[in-house]
Amino acid sequence: MNEYESQPIPHTPPHSREAEQAVLGAVLLSAEVLDDLSGIIEPDYFYYPEHVTIYQTMIGMSGQAIDVVTLSEANNTISLDYLVELADVTPSTSNALRYAEIVGERKKERDLIDAGRLFIDVCNDRSLTHQDRVERSQVAFTALSSERQASTQVGMKTSAAAVLESLDARL
Repeated sequence: MNEYESQPIPHTPPHSREAEQAVLGAVLLSAEVLDDLSGIIEPDYFYYPEHVTIYQTMIGMSGQAIDVVTLSEANNTISLDYLVELADVTPSTSNALRYAEIVGERKKERDLIDAGRLFIDVCNDRSLTHQDRVERSQVAFTALSSERQASTQVGMKTSAAAVLESLDARL
């Protein structure tokens, strides 16, 4: 393998388990926090699948009482013991927005890595012309830039799949 061939990145993608836990724990301690998080983070911003499930369930319970018992009852796949742990490890509900920002920042970093991988794959695709490679690469990074601008207004809702769909739609 030469220096130009795509190589796997040998580390875990960016994430913050502590920030994810603190966001979820803050909602468990004060359900009103969920309203504050609307437009800032989405379920797919979470790295851990169990956190995605918990946050999706919380969103589905919006406007209702949310605590360890009601959440566990709303989705029996969620461990009551883990919910208790989330509530216990949460330092403060007053910092929930900052915790959510950290979760969002890590999601953007993962999206950038995914776009970089896509860029490398497109550049290595010998079935494409040079111009096609350039255009597809530009689309991938333009999508990230557009999504970053949109995130300041309504929250970023991207993933590698969205970037790929955008590529297919534009080309």
